[in-house]
Amino acid sequence: MIKNGPKKNIKIFDKHVYAAKKFIRNIKDKKWSSELIQVKKNYFEKYYKLLEKIQNYYAIAVPLTNYCEKELITRNVDYLKYAVPLKSLDIGIFEKELRKLYSKKSADSIKKFIDKFSWINTSYNINKKFTKKDILQQLESKNYIPPKRIKNVKGRYAYLIKGLQSGIYLRNRMKEMSQQLWYFFEPLAVSLAKELAITRDSFFHLTPDEVIKSLNLSRVMVADYDLKLRRGNVCHRQN
Repeated sequence: MIKNGPKKNIKIFDKHVYAAKKFIRNIKDKKWSSELIQVKKNYFEKYYKLLEKIQNYYAIAVPLTNYCEKELITRNVDYLKYAVPLKSLDIGIFEKELRKLYSKKSADSIKKFIDKFSWINTSYNINKKFTKKDILQQLESKNYIPPKRIKNVKGRYAYLIKGLQSGIYLRNRMKEMSQQLWYFFEPLAVSLAKELAITRDSFFHLTPDEVIKSLNLSRVMVADYDLKLRRGNVCHRQN
């Protein structure tokens, strides 16, 4: 599995990434207020299924990374110099373009940079705005040099190094693709919350199945008390 599995898994995983990128291009400029509820529901189903497919790879990436790291340590291999992603990441493009930005801090170039990486501060459906201040703070760390990927790894333990790099790639790619899906799904989430006459916060406390059933019923199928309980706004009922 360690010798052949990572390559096969990454090939399948990258297909999900491609589908997620395509999905994001389709929704990023949509005006949800003018879309039919059925259209919104269809996009919601696509969203959570893509997110699920991508995040399912934690079950592979984490054990793979941990196992290869442990085995390399056991064999006295300096694994840290190999501890880089097997393939390029969007965060790598971010760092590369950030270094270019240092030489020309024009308002136009900063705006384009913000637009391109608007998702960078998003985490677990919490959308923190990416601002010019964030960029200027990043530019203060201009001496940072990202690690270079060691190519053409050969030798007795090459399969463990490749496994380690595959795990690192999967973990990081999952994170940044989840960030992008969360960020660009936000306007649709707000629109769906309005359709159900609930707050955005309450919407994110519904399961995907509850969202679909609620949209089919044109009302929230979860009691208001239970939604408050999930949000931590009330105490449990006393027996």
